[in-house]
Amino acid sequence: MHIRILLHINLVLILVLPAALAVQAQNAPIFTPGQQIKQLNSADTVLAVDVNNDGFADIVDIEANANPPNVVVYLNNGDGTYKAPFTVLTGTSASSPSNIVVGDFNQDGNLDLAIANRTTAANGTVIVLLGDGQGGFGSPQTYNVVGQPAGIAVGDFNNDGRMDLAVLGTGTKSITILTNTGVTFTTSTFTVPTHFDTSNPGTNPDFLTSIVAGDFNGDGKMDLLYQDVCGDVSCGPGLEGYYLLTNTGSGFTPTFLSVTSTGAGALHTADFDGDGKSDFYFVFHGCHTPCIGITVAYSNGDGTFQTVNAFNGDSATGGGDPIDVITGDFNNDGIIDIAAASSTNFNVNPGLDIYLGKAGAPDSRLHIILIALAE
Repeated sequence: MHIRILLHINLVLILVLPAALAVQAQNAPIFTPGQQIKQLNSADTVLAVDVNNDGFADIVDIEANANPPNVVVYLNNGDGTYKAPFTVLTGTSASSPSNIVVGDFNQDGNLDLAIANRTTAANGTVIVLLGDGQGGFGSPQTYNVVGQPAGIAVGDFNNDGRMDLAVLGTGTKSITILTNTGVTFTTSTFTVPTHFDTSNPGTNPDFLTSIVAGDFNGDGKMDLLYQDVCGDVSCGPGLEGYYLLTNTGSGFTPTFLSVTSTGAGALHTADFDGDGKSDFYFVFHGCHTPCIGITVAYSNGDGTFQTVNAFNGDSATGGGDPIDVITGDFNNDGIIDIAAASSTNFNVNPGLDIYLGKAGAPDSRLHIILIALAE
């Protein structure tokens, strides 16, 4: 699982805390400002991972506003400051990094990088950089994928103990699986279904925008889940559907879910209710009610999901506009929480608000704590 960090100046921090039945108010945590990290260029995707095995979270980002975009590493000094950044992958006019995931692909105990690249050709690429455990990375290993990458997910899809990759082709409606042999990756591609253009022949084609891996039915095999966006004006702006690809051990079986959204961001996964099945979640900026917020979809384990609007941004006490979300146990209670960075373009109410919502598990609740950060 990776963590995205959003670097903005005036943000609202939203903590979504699944907790037990009892609801107790608590004091807001206190945050003190640390070093402002001077980037080479503004980042599009940021990961917090320990790439040199010193126990401190380093920063790896795609600095998309560079010309061309680059992948840059900032090593943590362990005291809240960071060393001077260095570039581990430089884009070109013909190939630029768009998504990044981490995993120990060669099983040497060091974290490696896998970077999806969009190209000027018909198809994109994935570049794997093997880490040396000291913050350095080896020579790029390049693999071709079908279509331009819309997302990349990491997981052991054939249960051989090695981490594989799945790359979503946005316009080709395909997924390329990069199977890890321990030394290299072999590739295979299959097409995946789309909903809106299939249901309404003759309309503009759908396009695919995000993919995640998780064990959504708790059977010990890693499944996939992707976002399908209607490309026709008849759908209205940004209408999305979702497909679950259940891993059968010999392939993937698609199921169109009864989950819809408008203006959804990237997909993320976590097991919020501790039932051994992966759930998924995303922020949205759409045209339904509520218009902005965070949706959590709890897996029922049978290919269906129960959705909860974990945060309603339309509420007068709802805070700002969530941009993206990360997970972590922020209050050390053993339960996964959500933190969302939000812009302050909407009403922000400093202080503590708690909202109760029925979660996927019968005996759980969602606590939402909103803390406005001072300028």
